[in-house]
Amino acid sequence: MCKLRLLLAVVCLAECLLAQSQHGTGPAKLDGASVWQVTQQFLAAAHAACDESSHTVECFIGQMSKAGAPTAAVNFTRELYKQSHGEFGIMTGFQDQGRVAFAWITYPLRANTNYGLLLVNGRPPIVNVEDLKLLDVKTMKSSFQFQDLKNQFPQVDV
Repeated sequence: MCKLRLLLAVVCLAECLLAQSQHGTGPAKLDGASVWQVTQQFLAAAHAACDESSHTVECFIGQMSKAGAPTAAVNFTRELYKQSHGEFGIMTGFQDQGRVAFAWITYPLRANTNYGLLLVNGRPPIVNVEDLKLLDVKTMKSSFQFQDLKNQFPQVDV
C-alpha cells in the first residue's frame, strides 16, 4: 500500500512538472554533465579535511573540485544544498525523459538512507520525490488517474 502511494505521488509530481515545464524557459537544464561517481578515496579525503570544520557541507563541496569533479556536478551539489536546506547530495545518475528528467542522488553524509531520487528540469527545477510536503493533495485526489485508482481500490489514499 505504501509503495502504491509513492508510485502515485511520483506519477502526479511528474505530470505537474511536465505541465509546468511547458510554460517558457527557466534555469539552464541539467544533463549528464552533472553526474559524478563518489569514490571511497574522495570520501576518506573529504572526511579528513572537513570533519572538524564548522561548515562541513561547504567543505565537502570544495573537496569535490579538488577531487576532479566536473564543474556542473559541483554546481548541482551546491544548488541542491541550498534548496534542501543543508543536505549534501551528489548526482550519480541521470535519465532524460524529455521535459523532465530523473536524477539519482547519493547522500554520503546521511546516517541511514544514502540514496534518493529527484525530478529535475521542470518547475521548480529540482523536486525531491521523497518530500511528501511538496504534494498538492487536493489536486492529486481530483485527478482522473487517482479517481480511476480509487474506483479499483476503494481504500487507496494520499
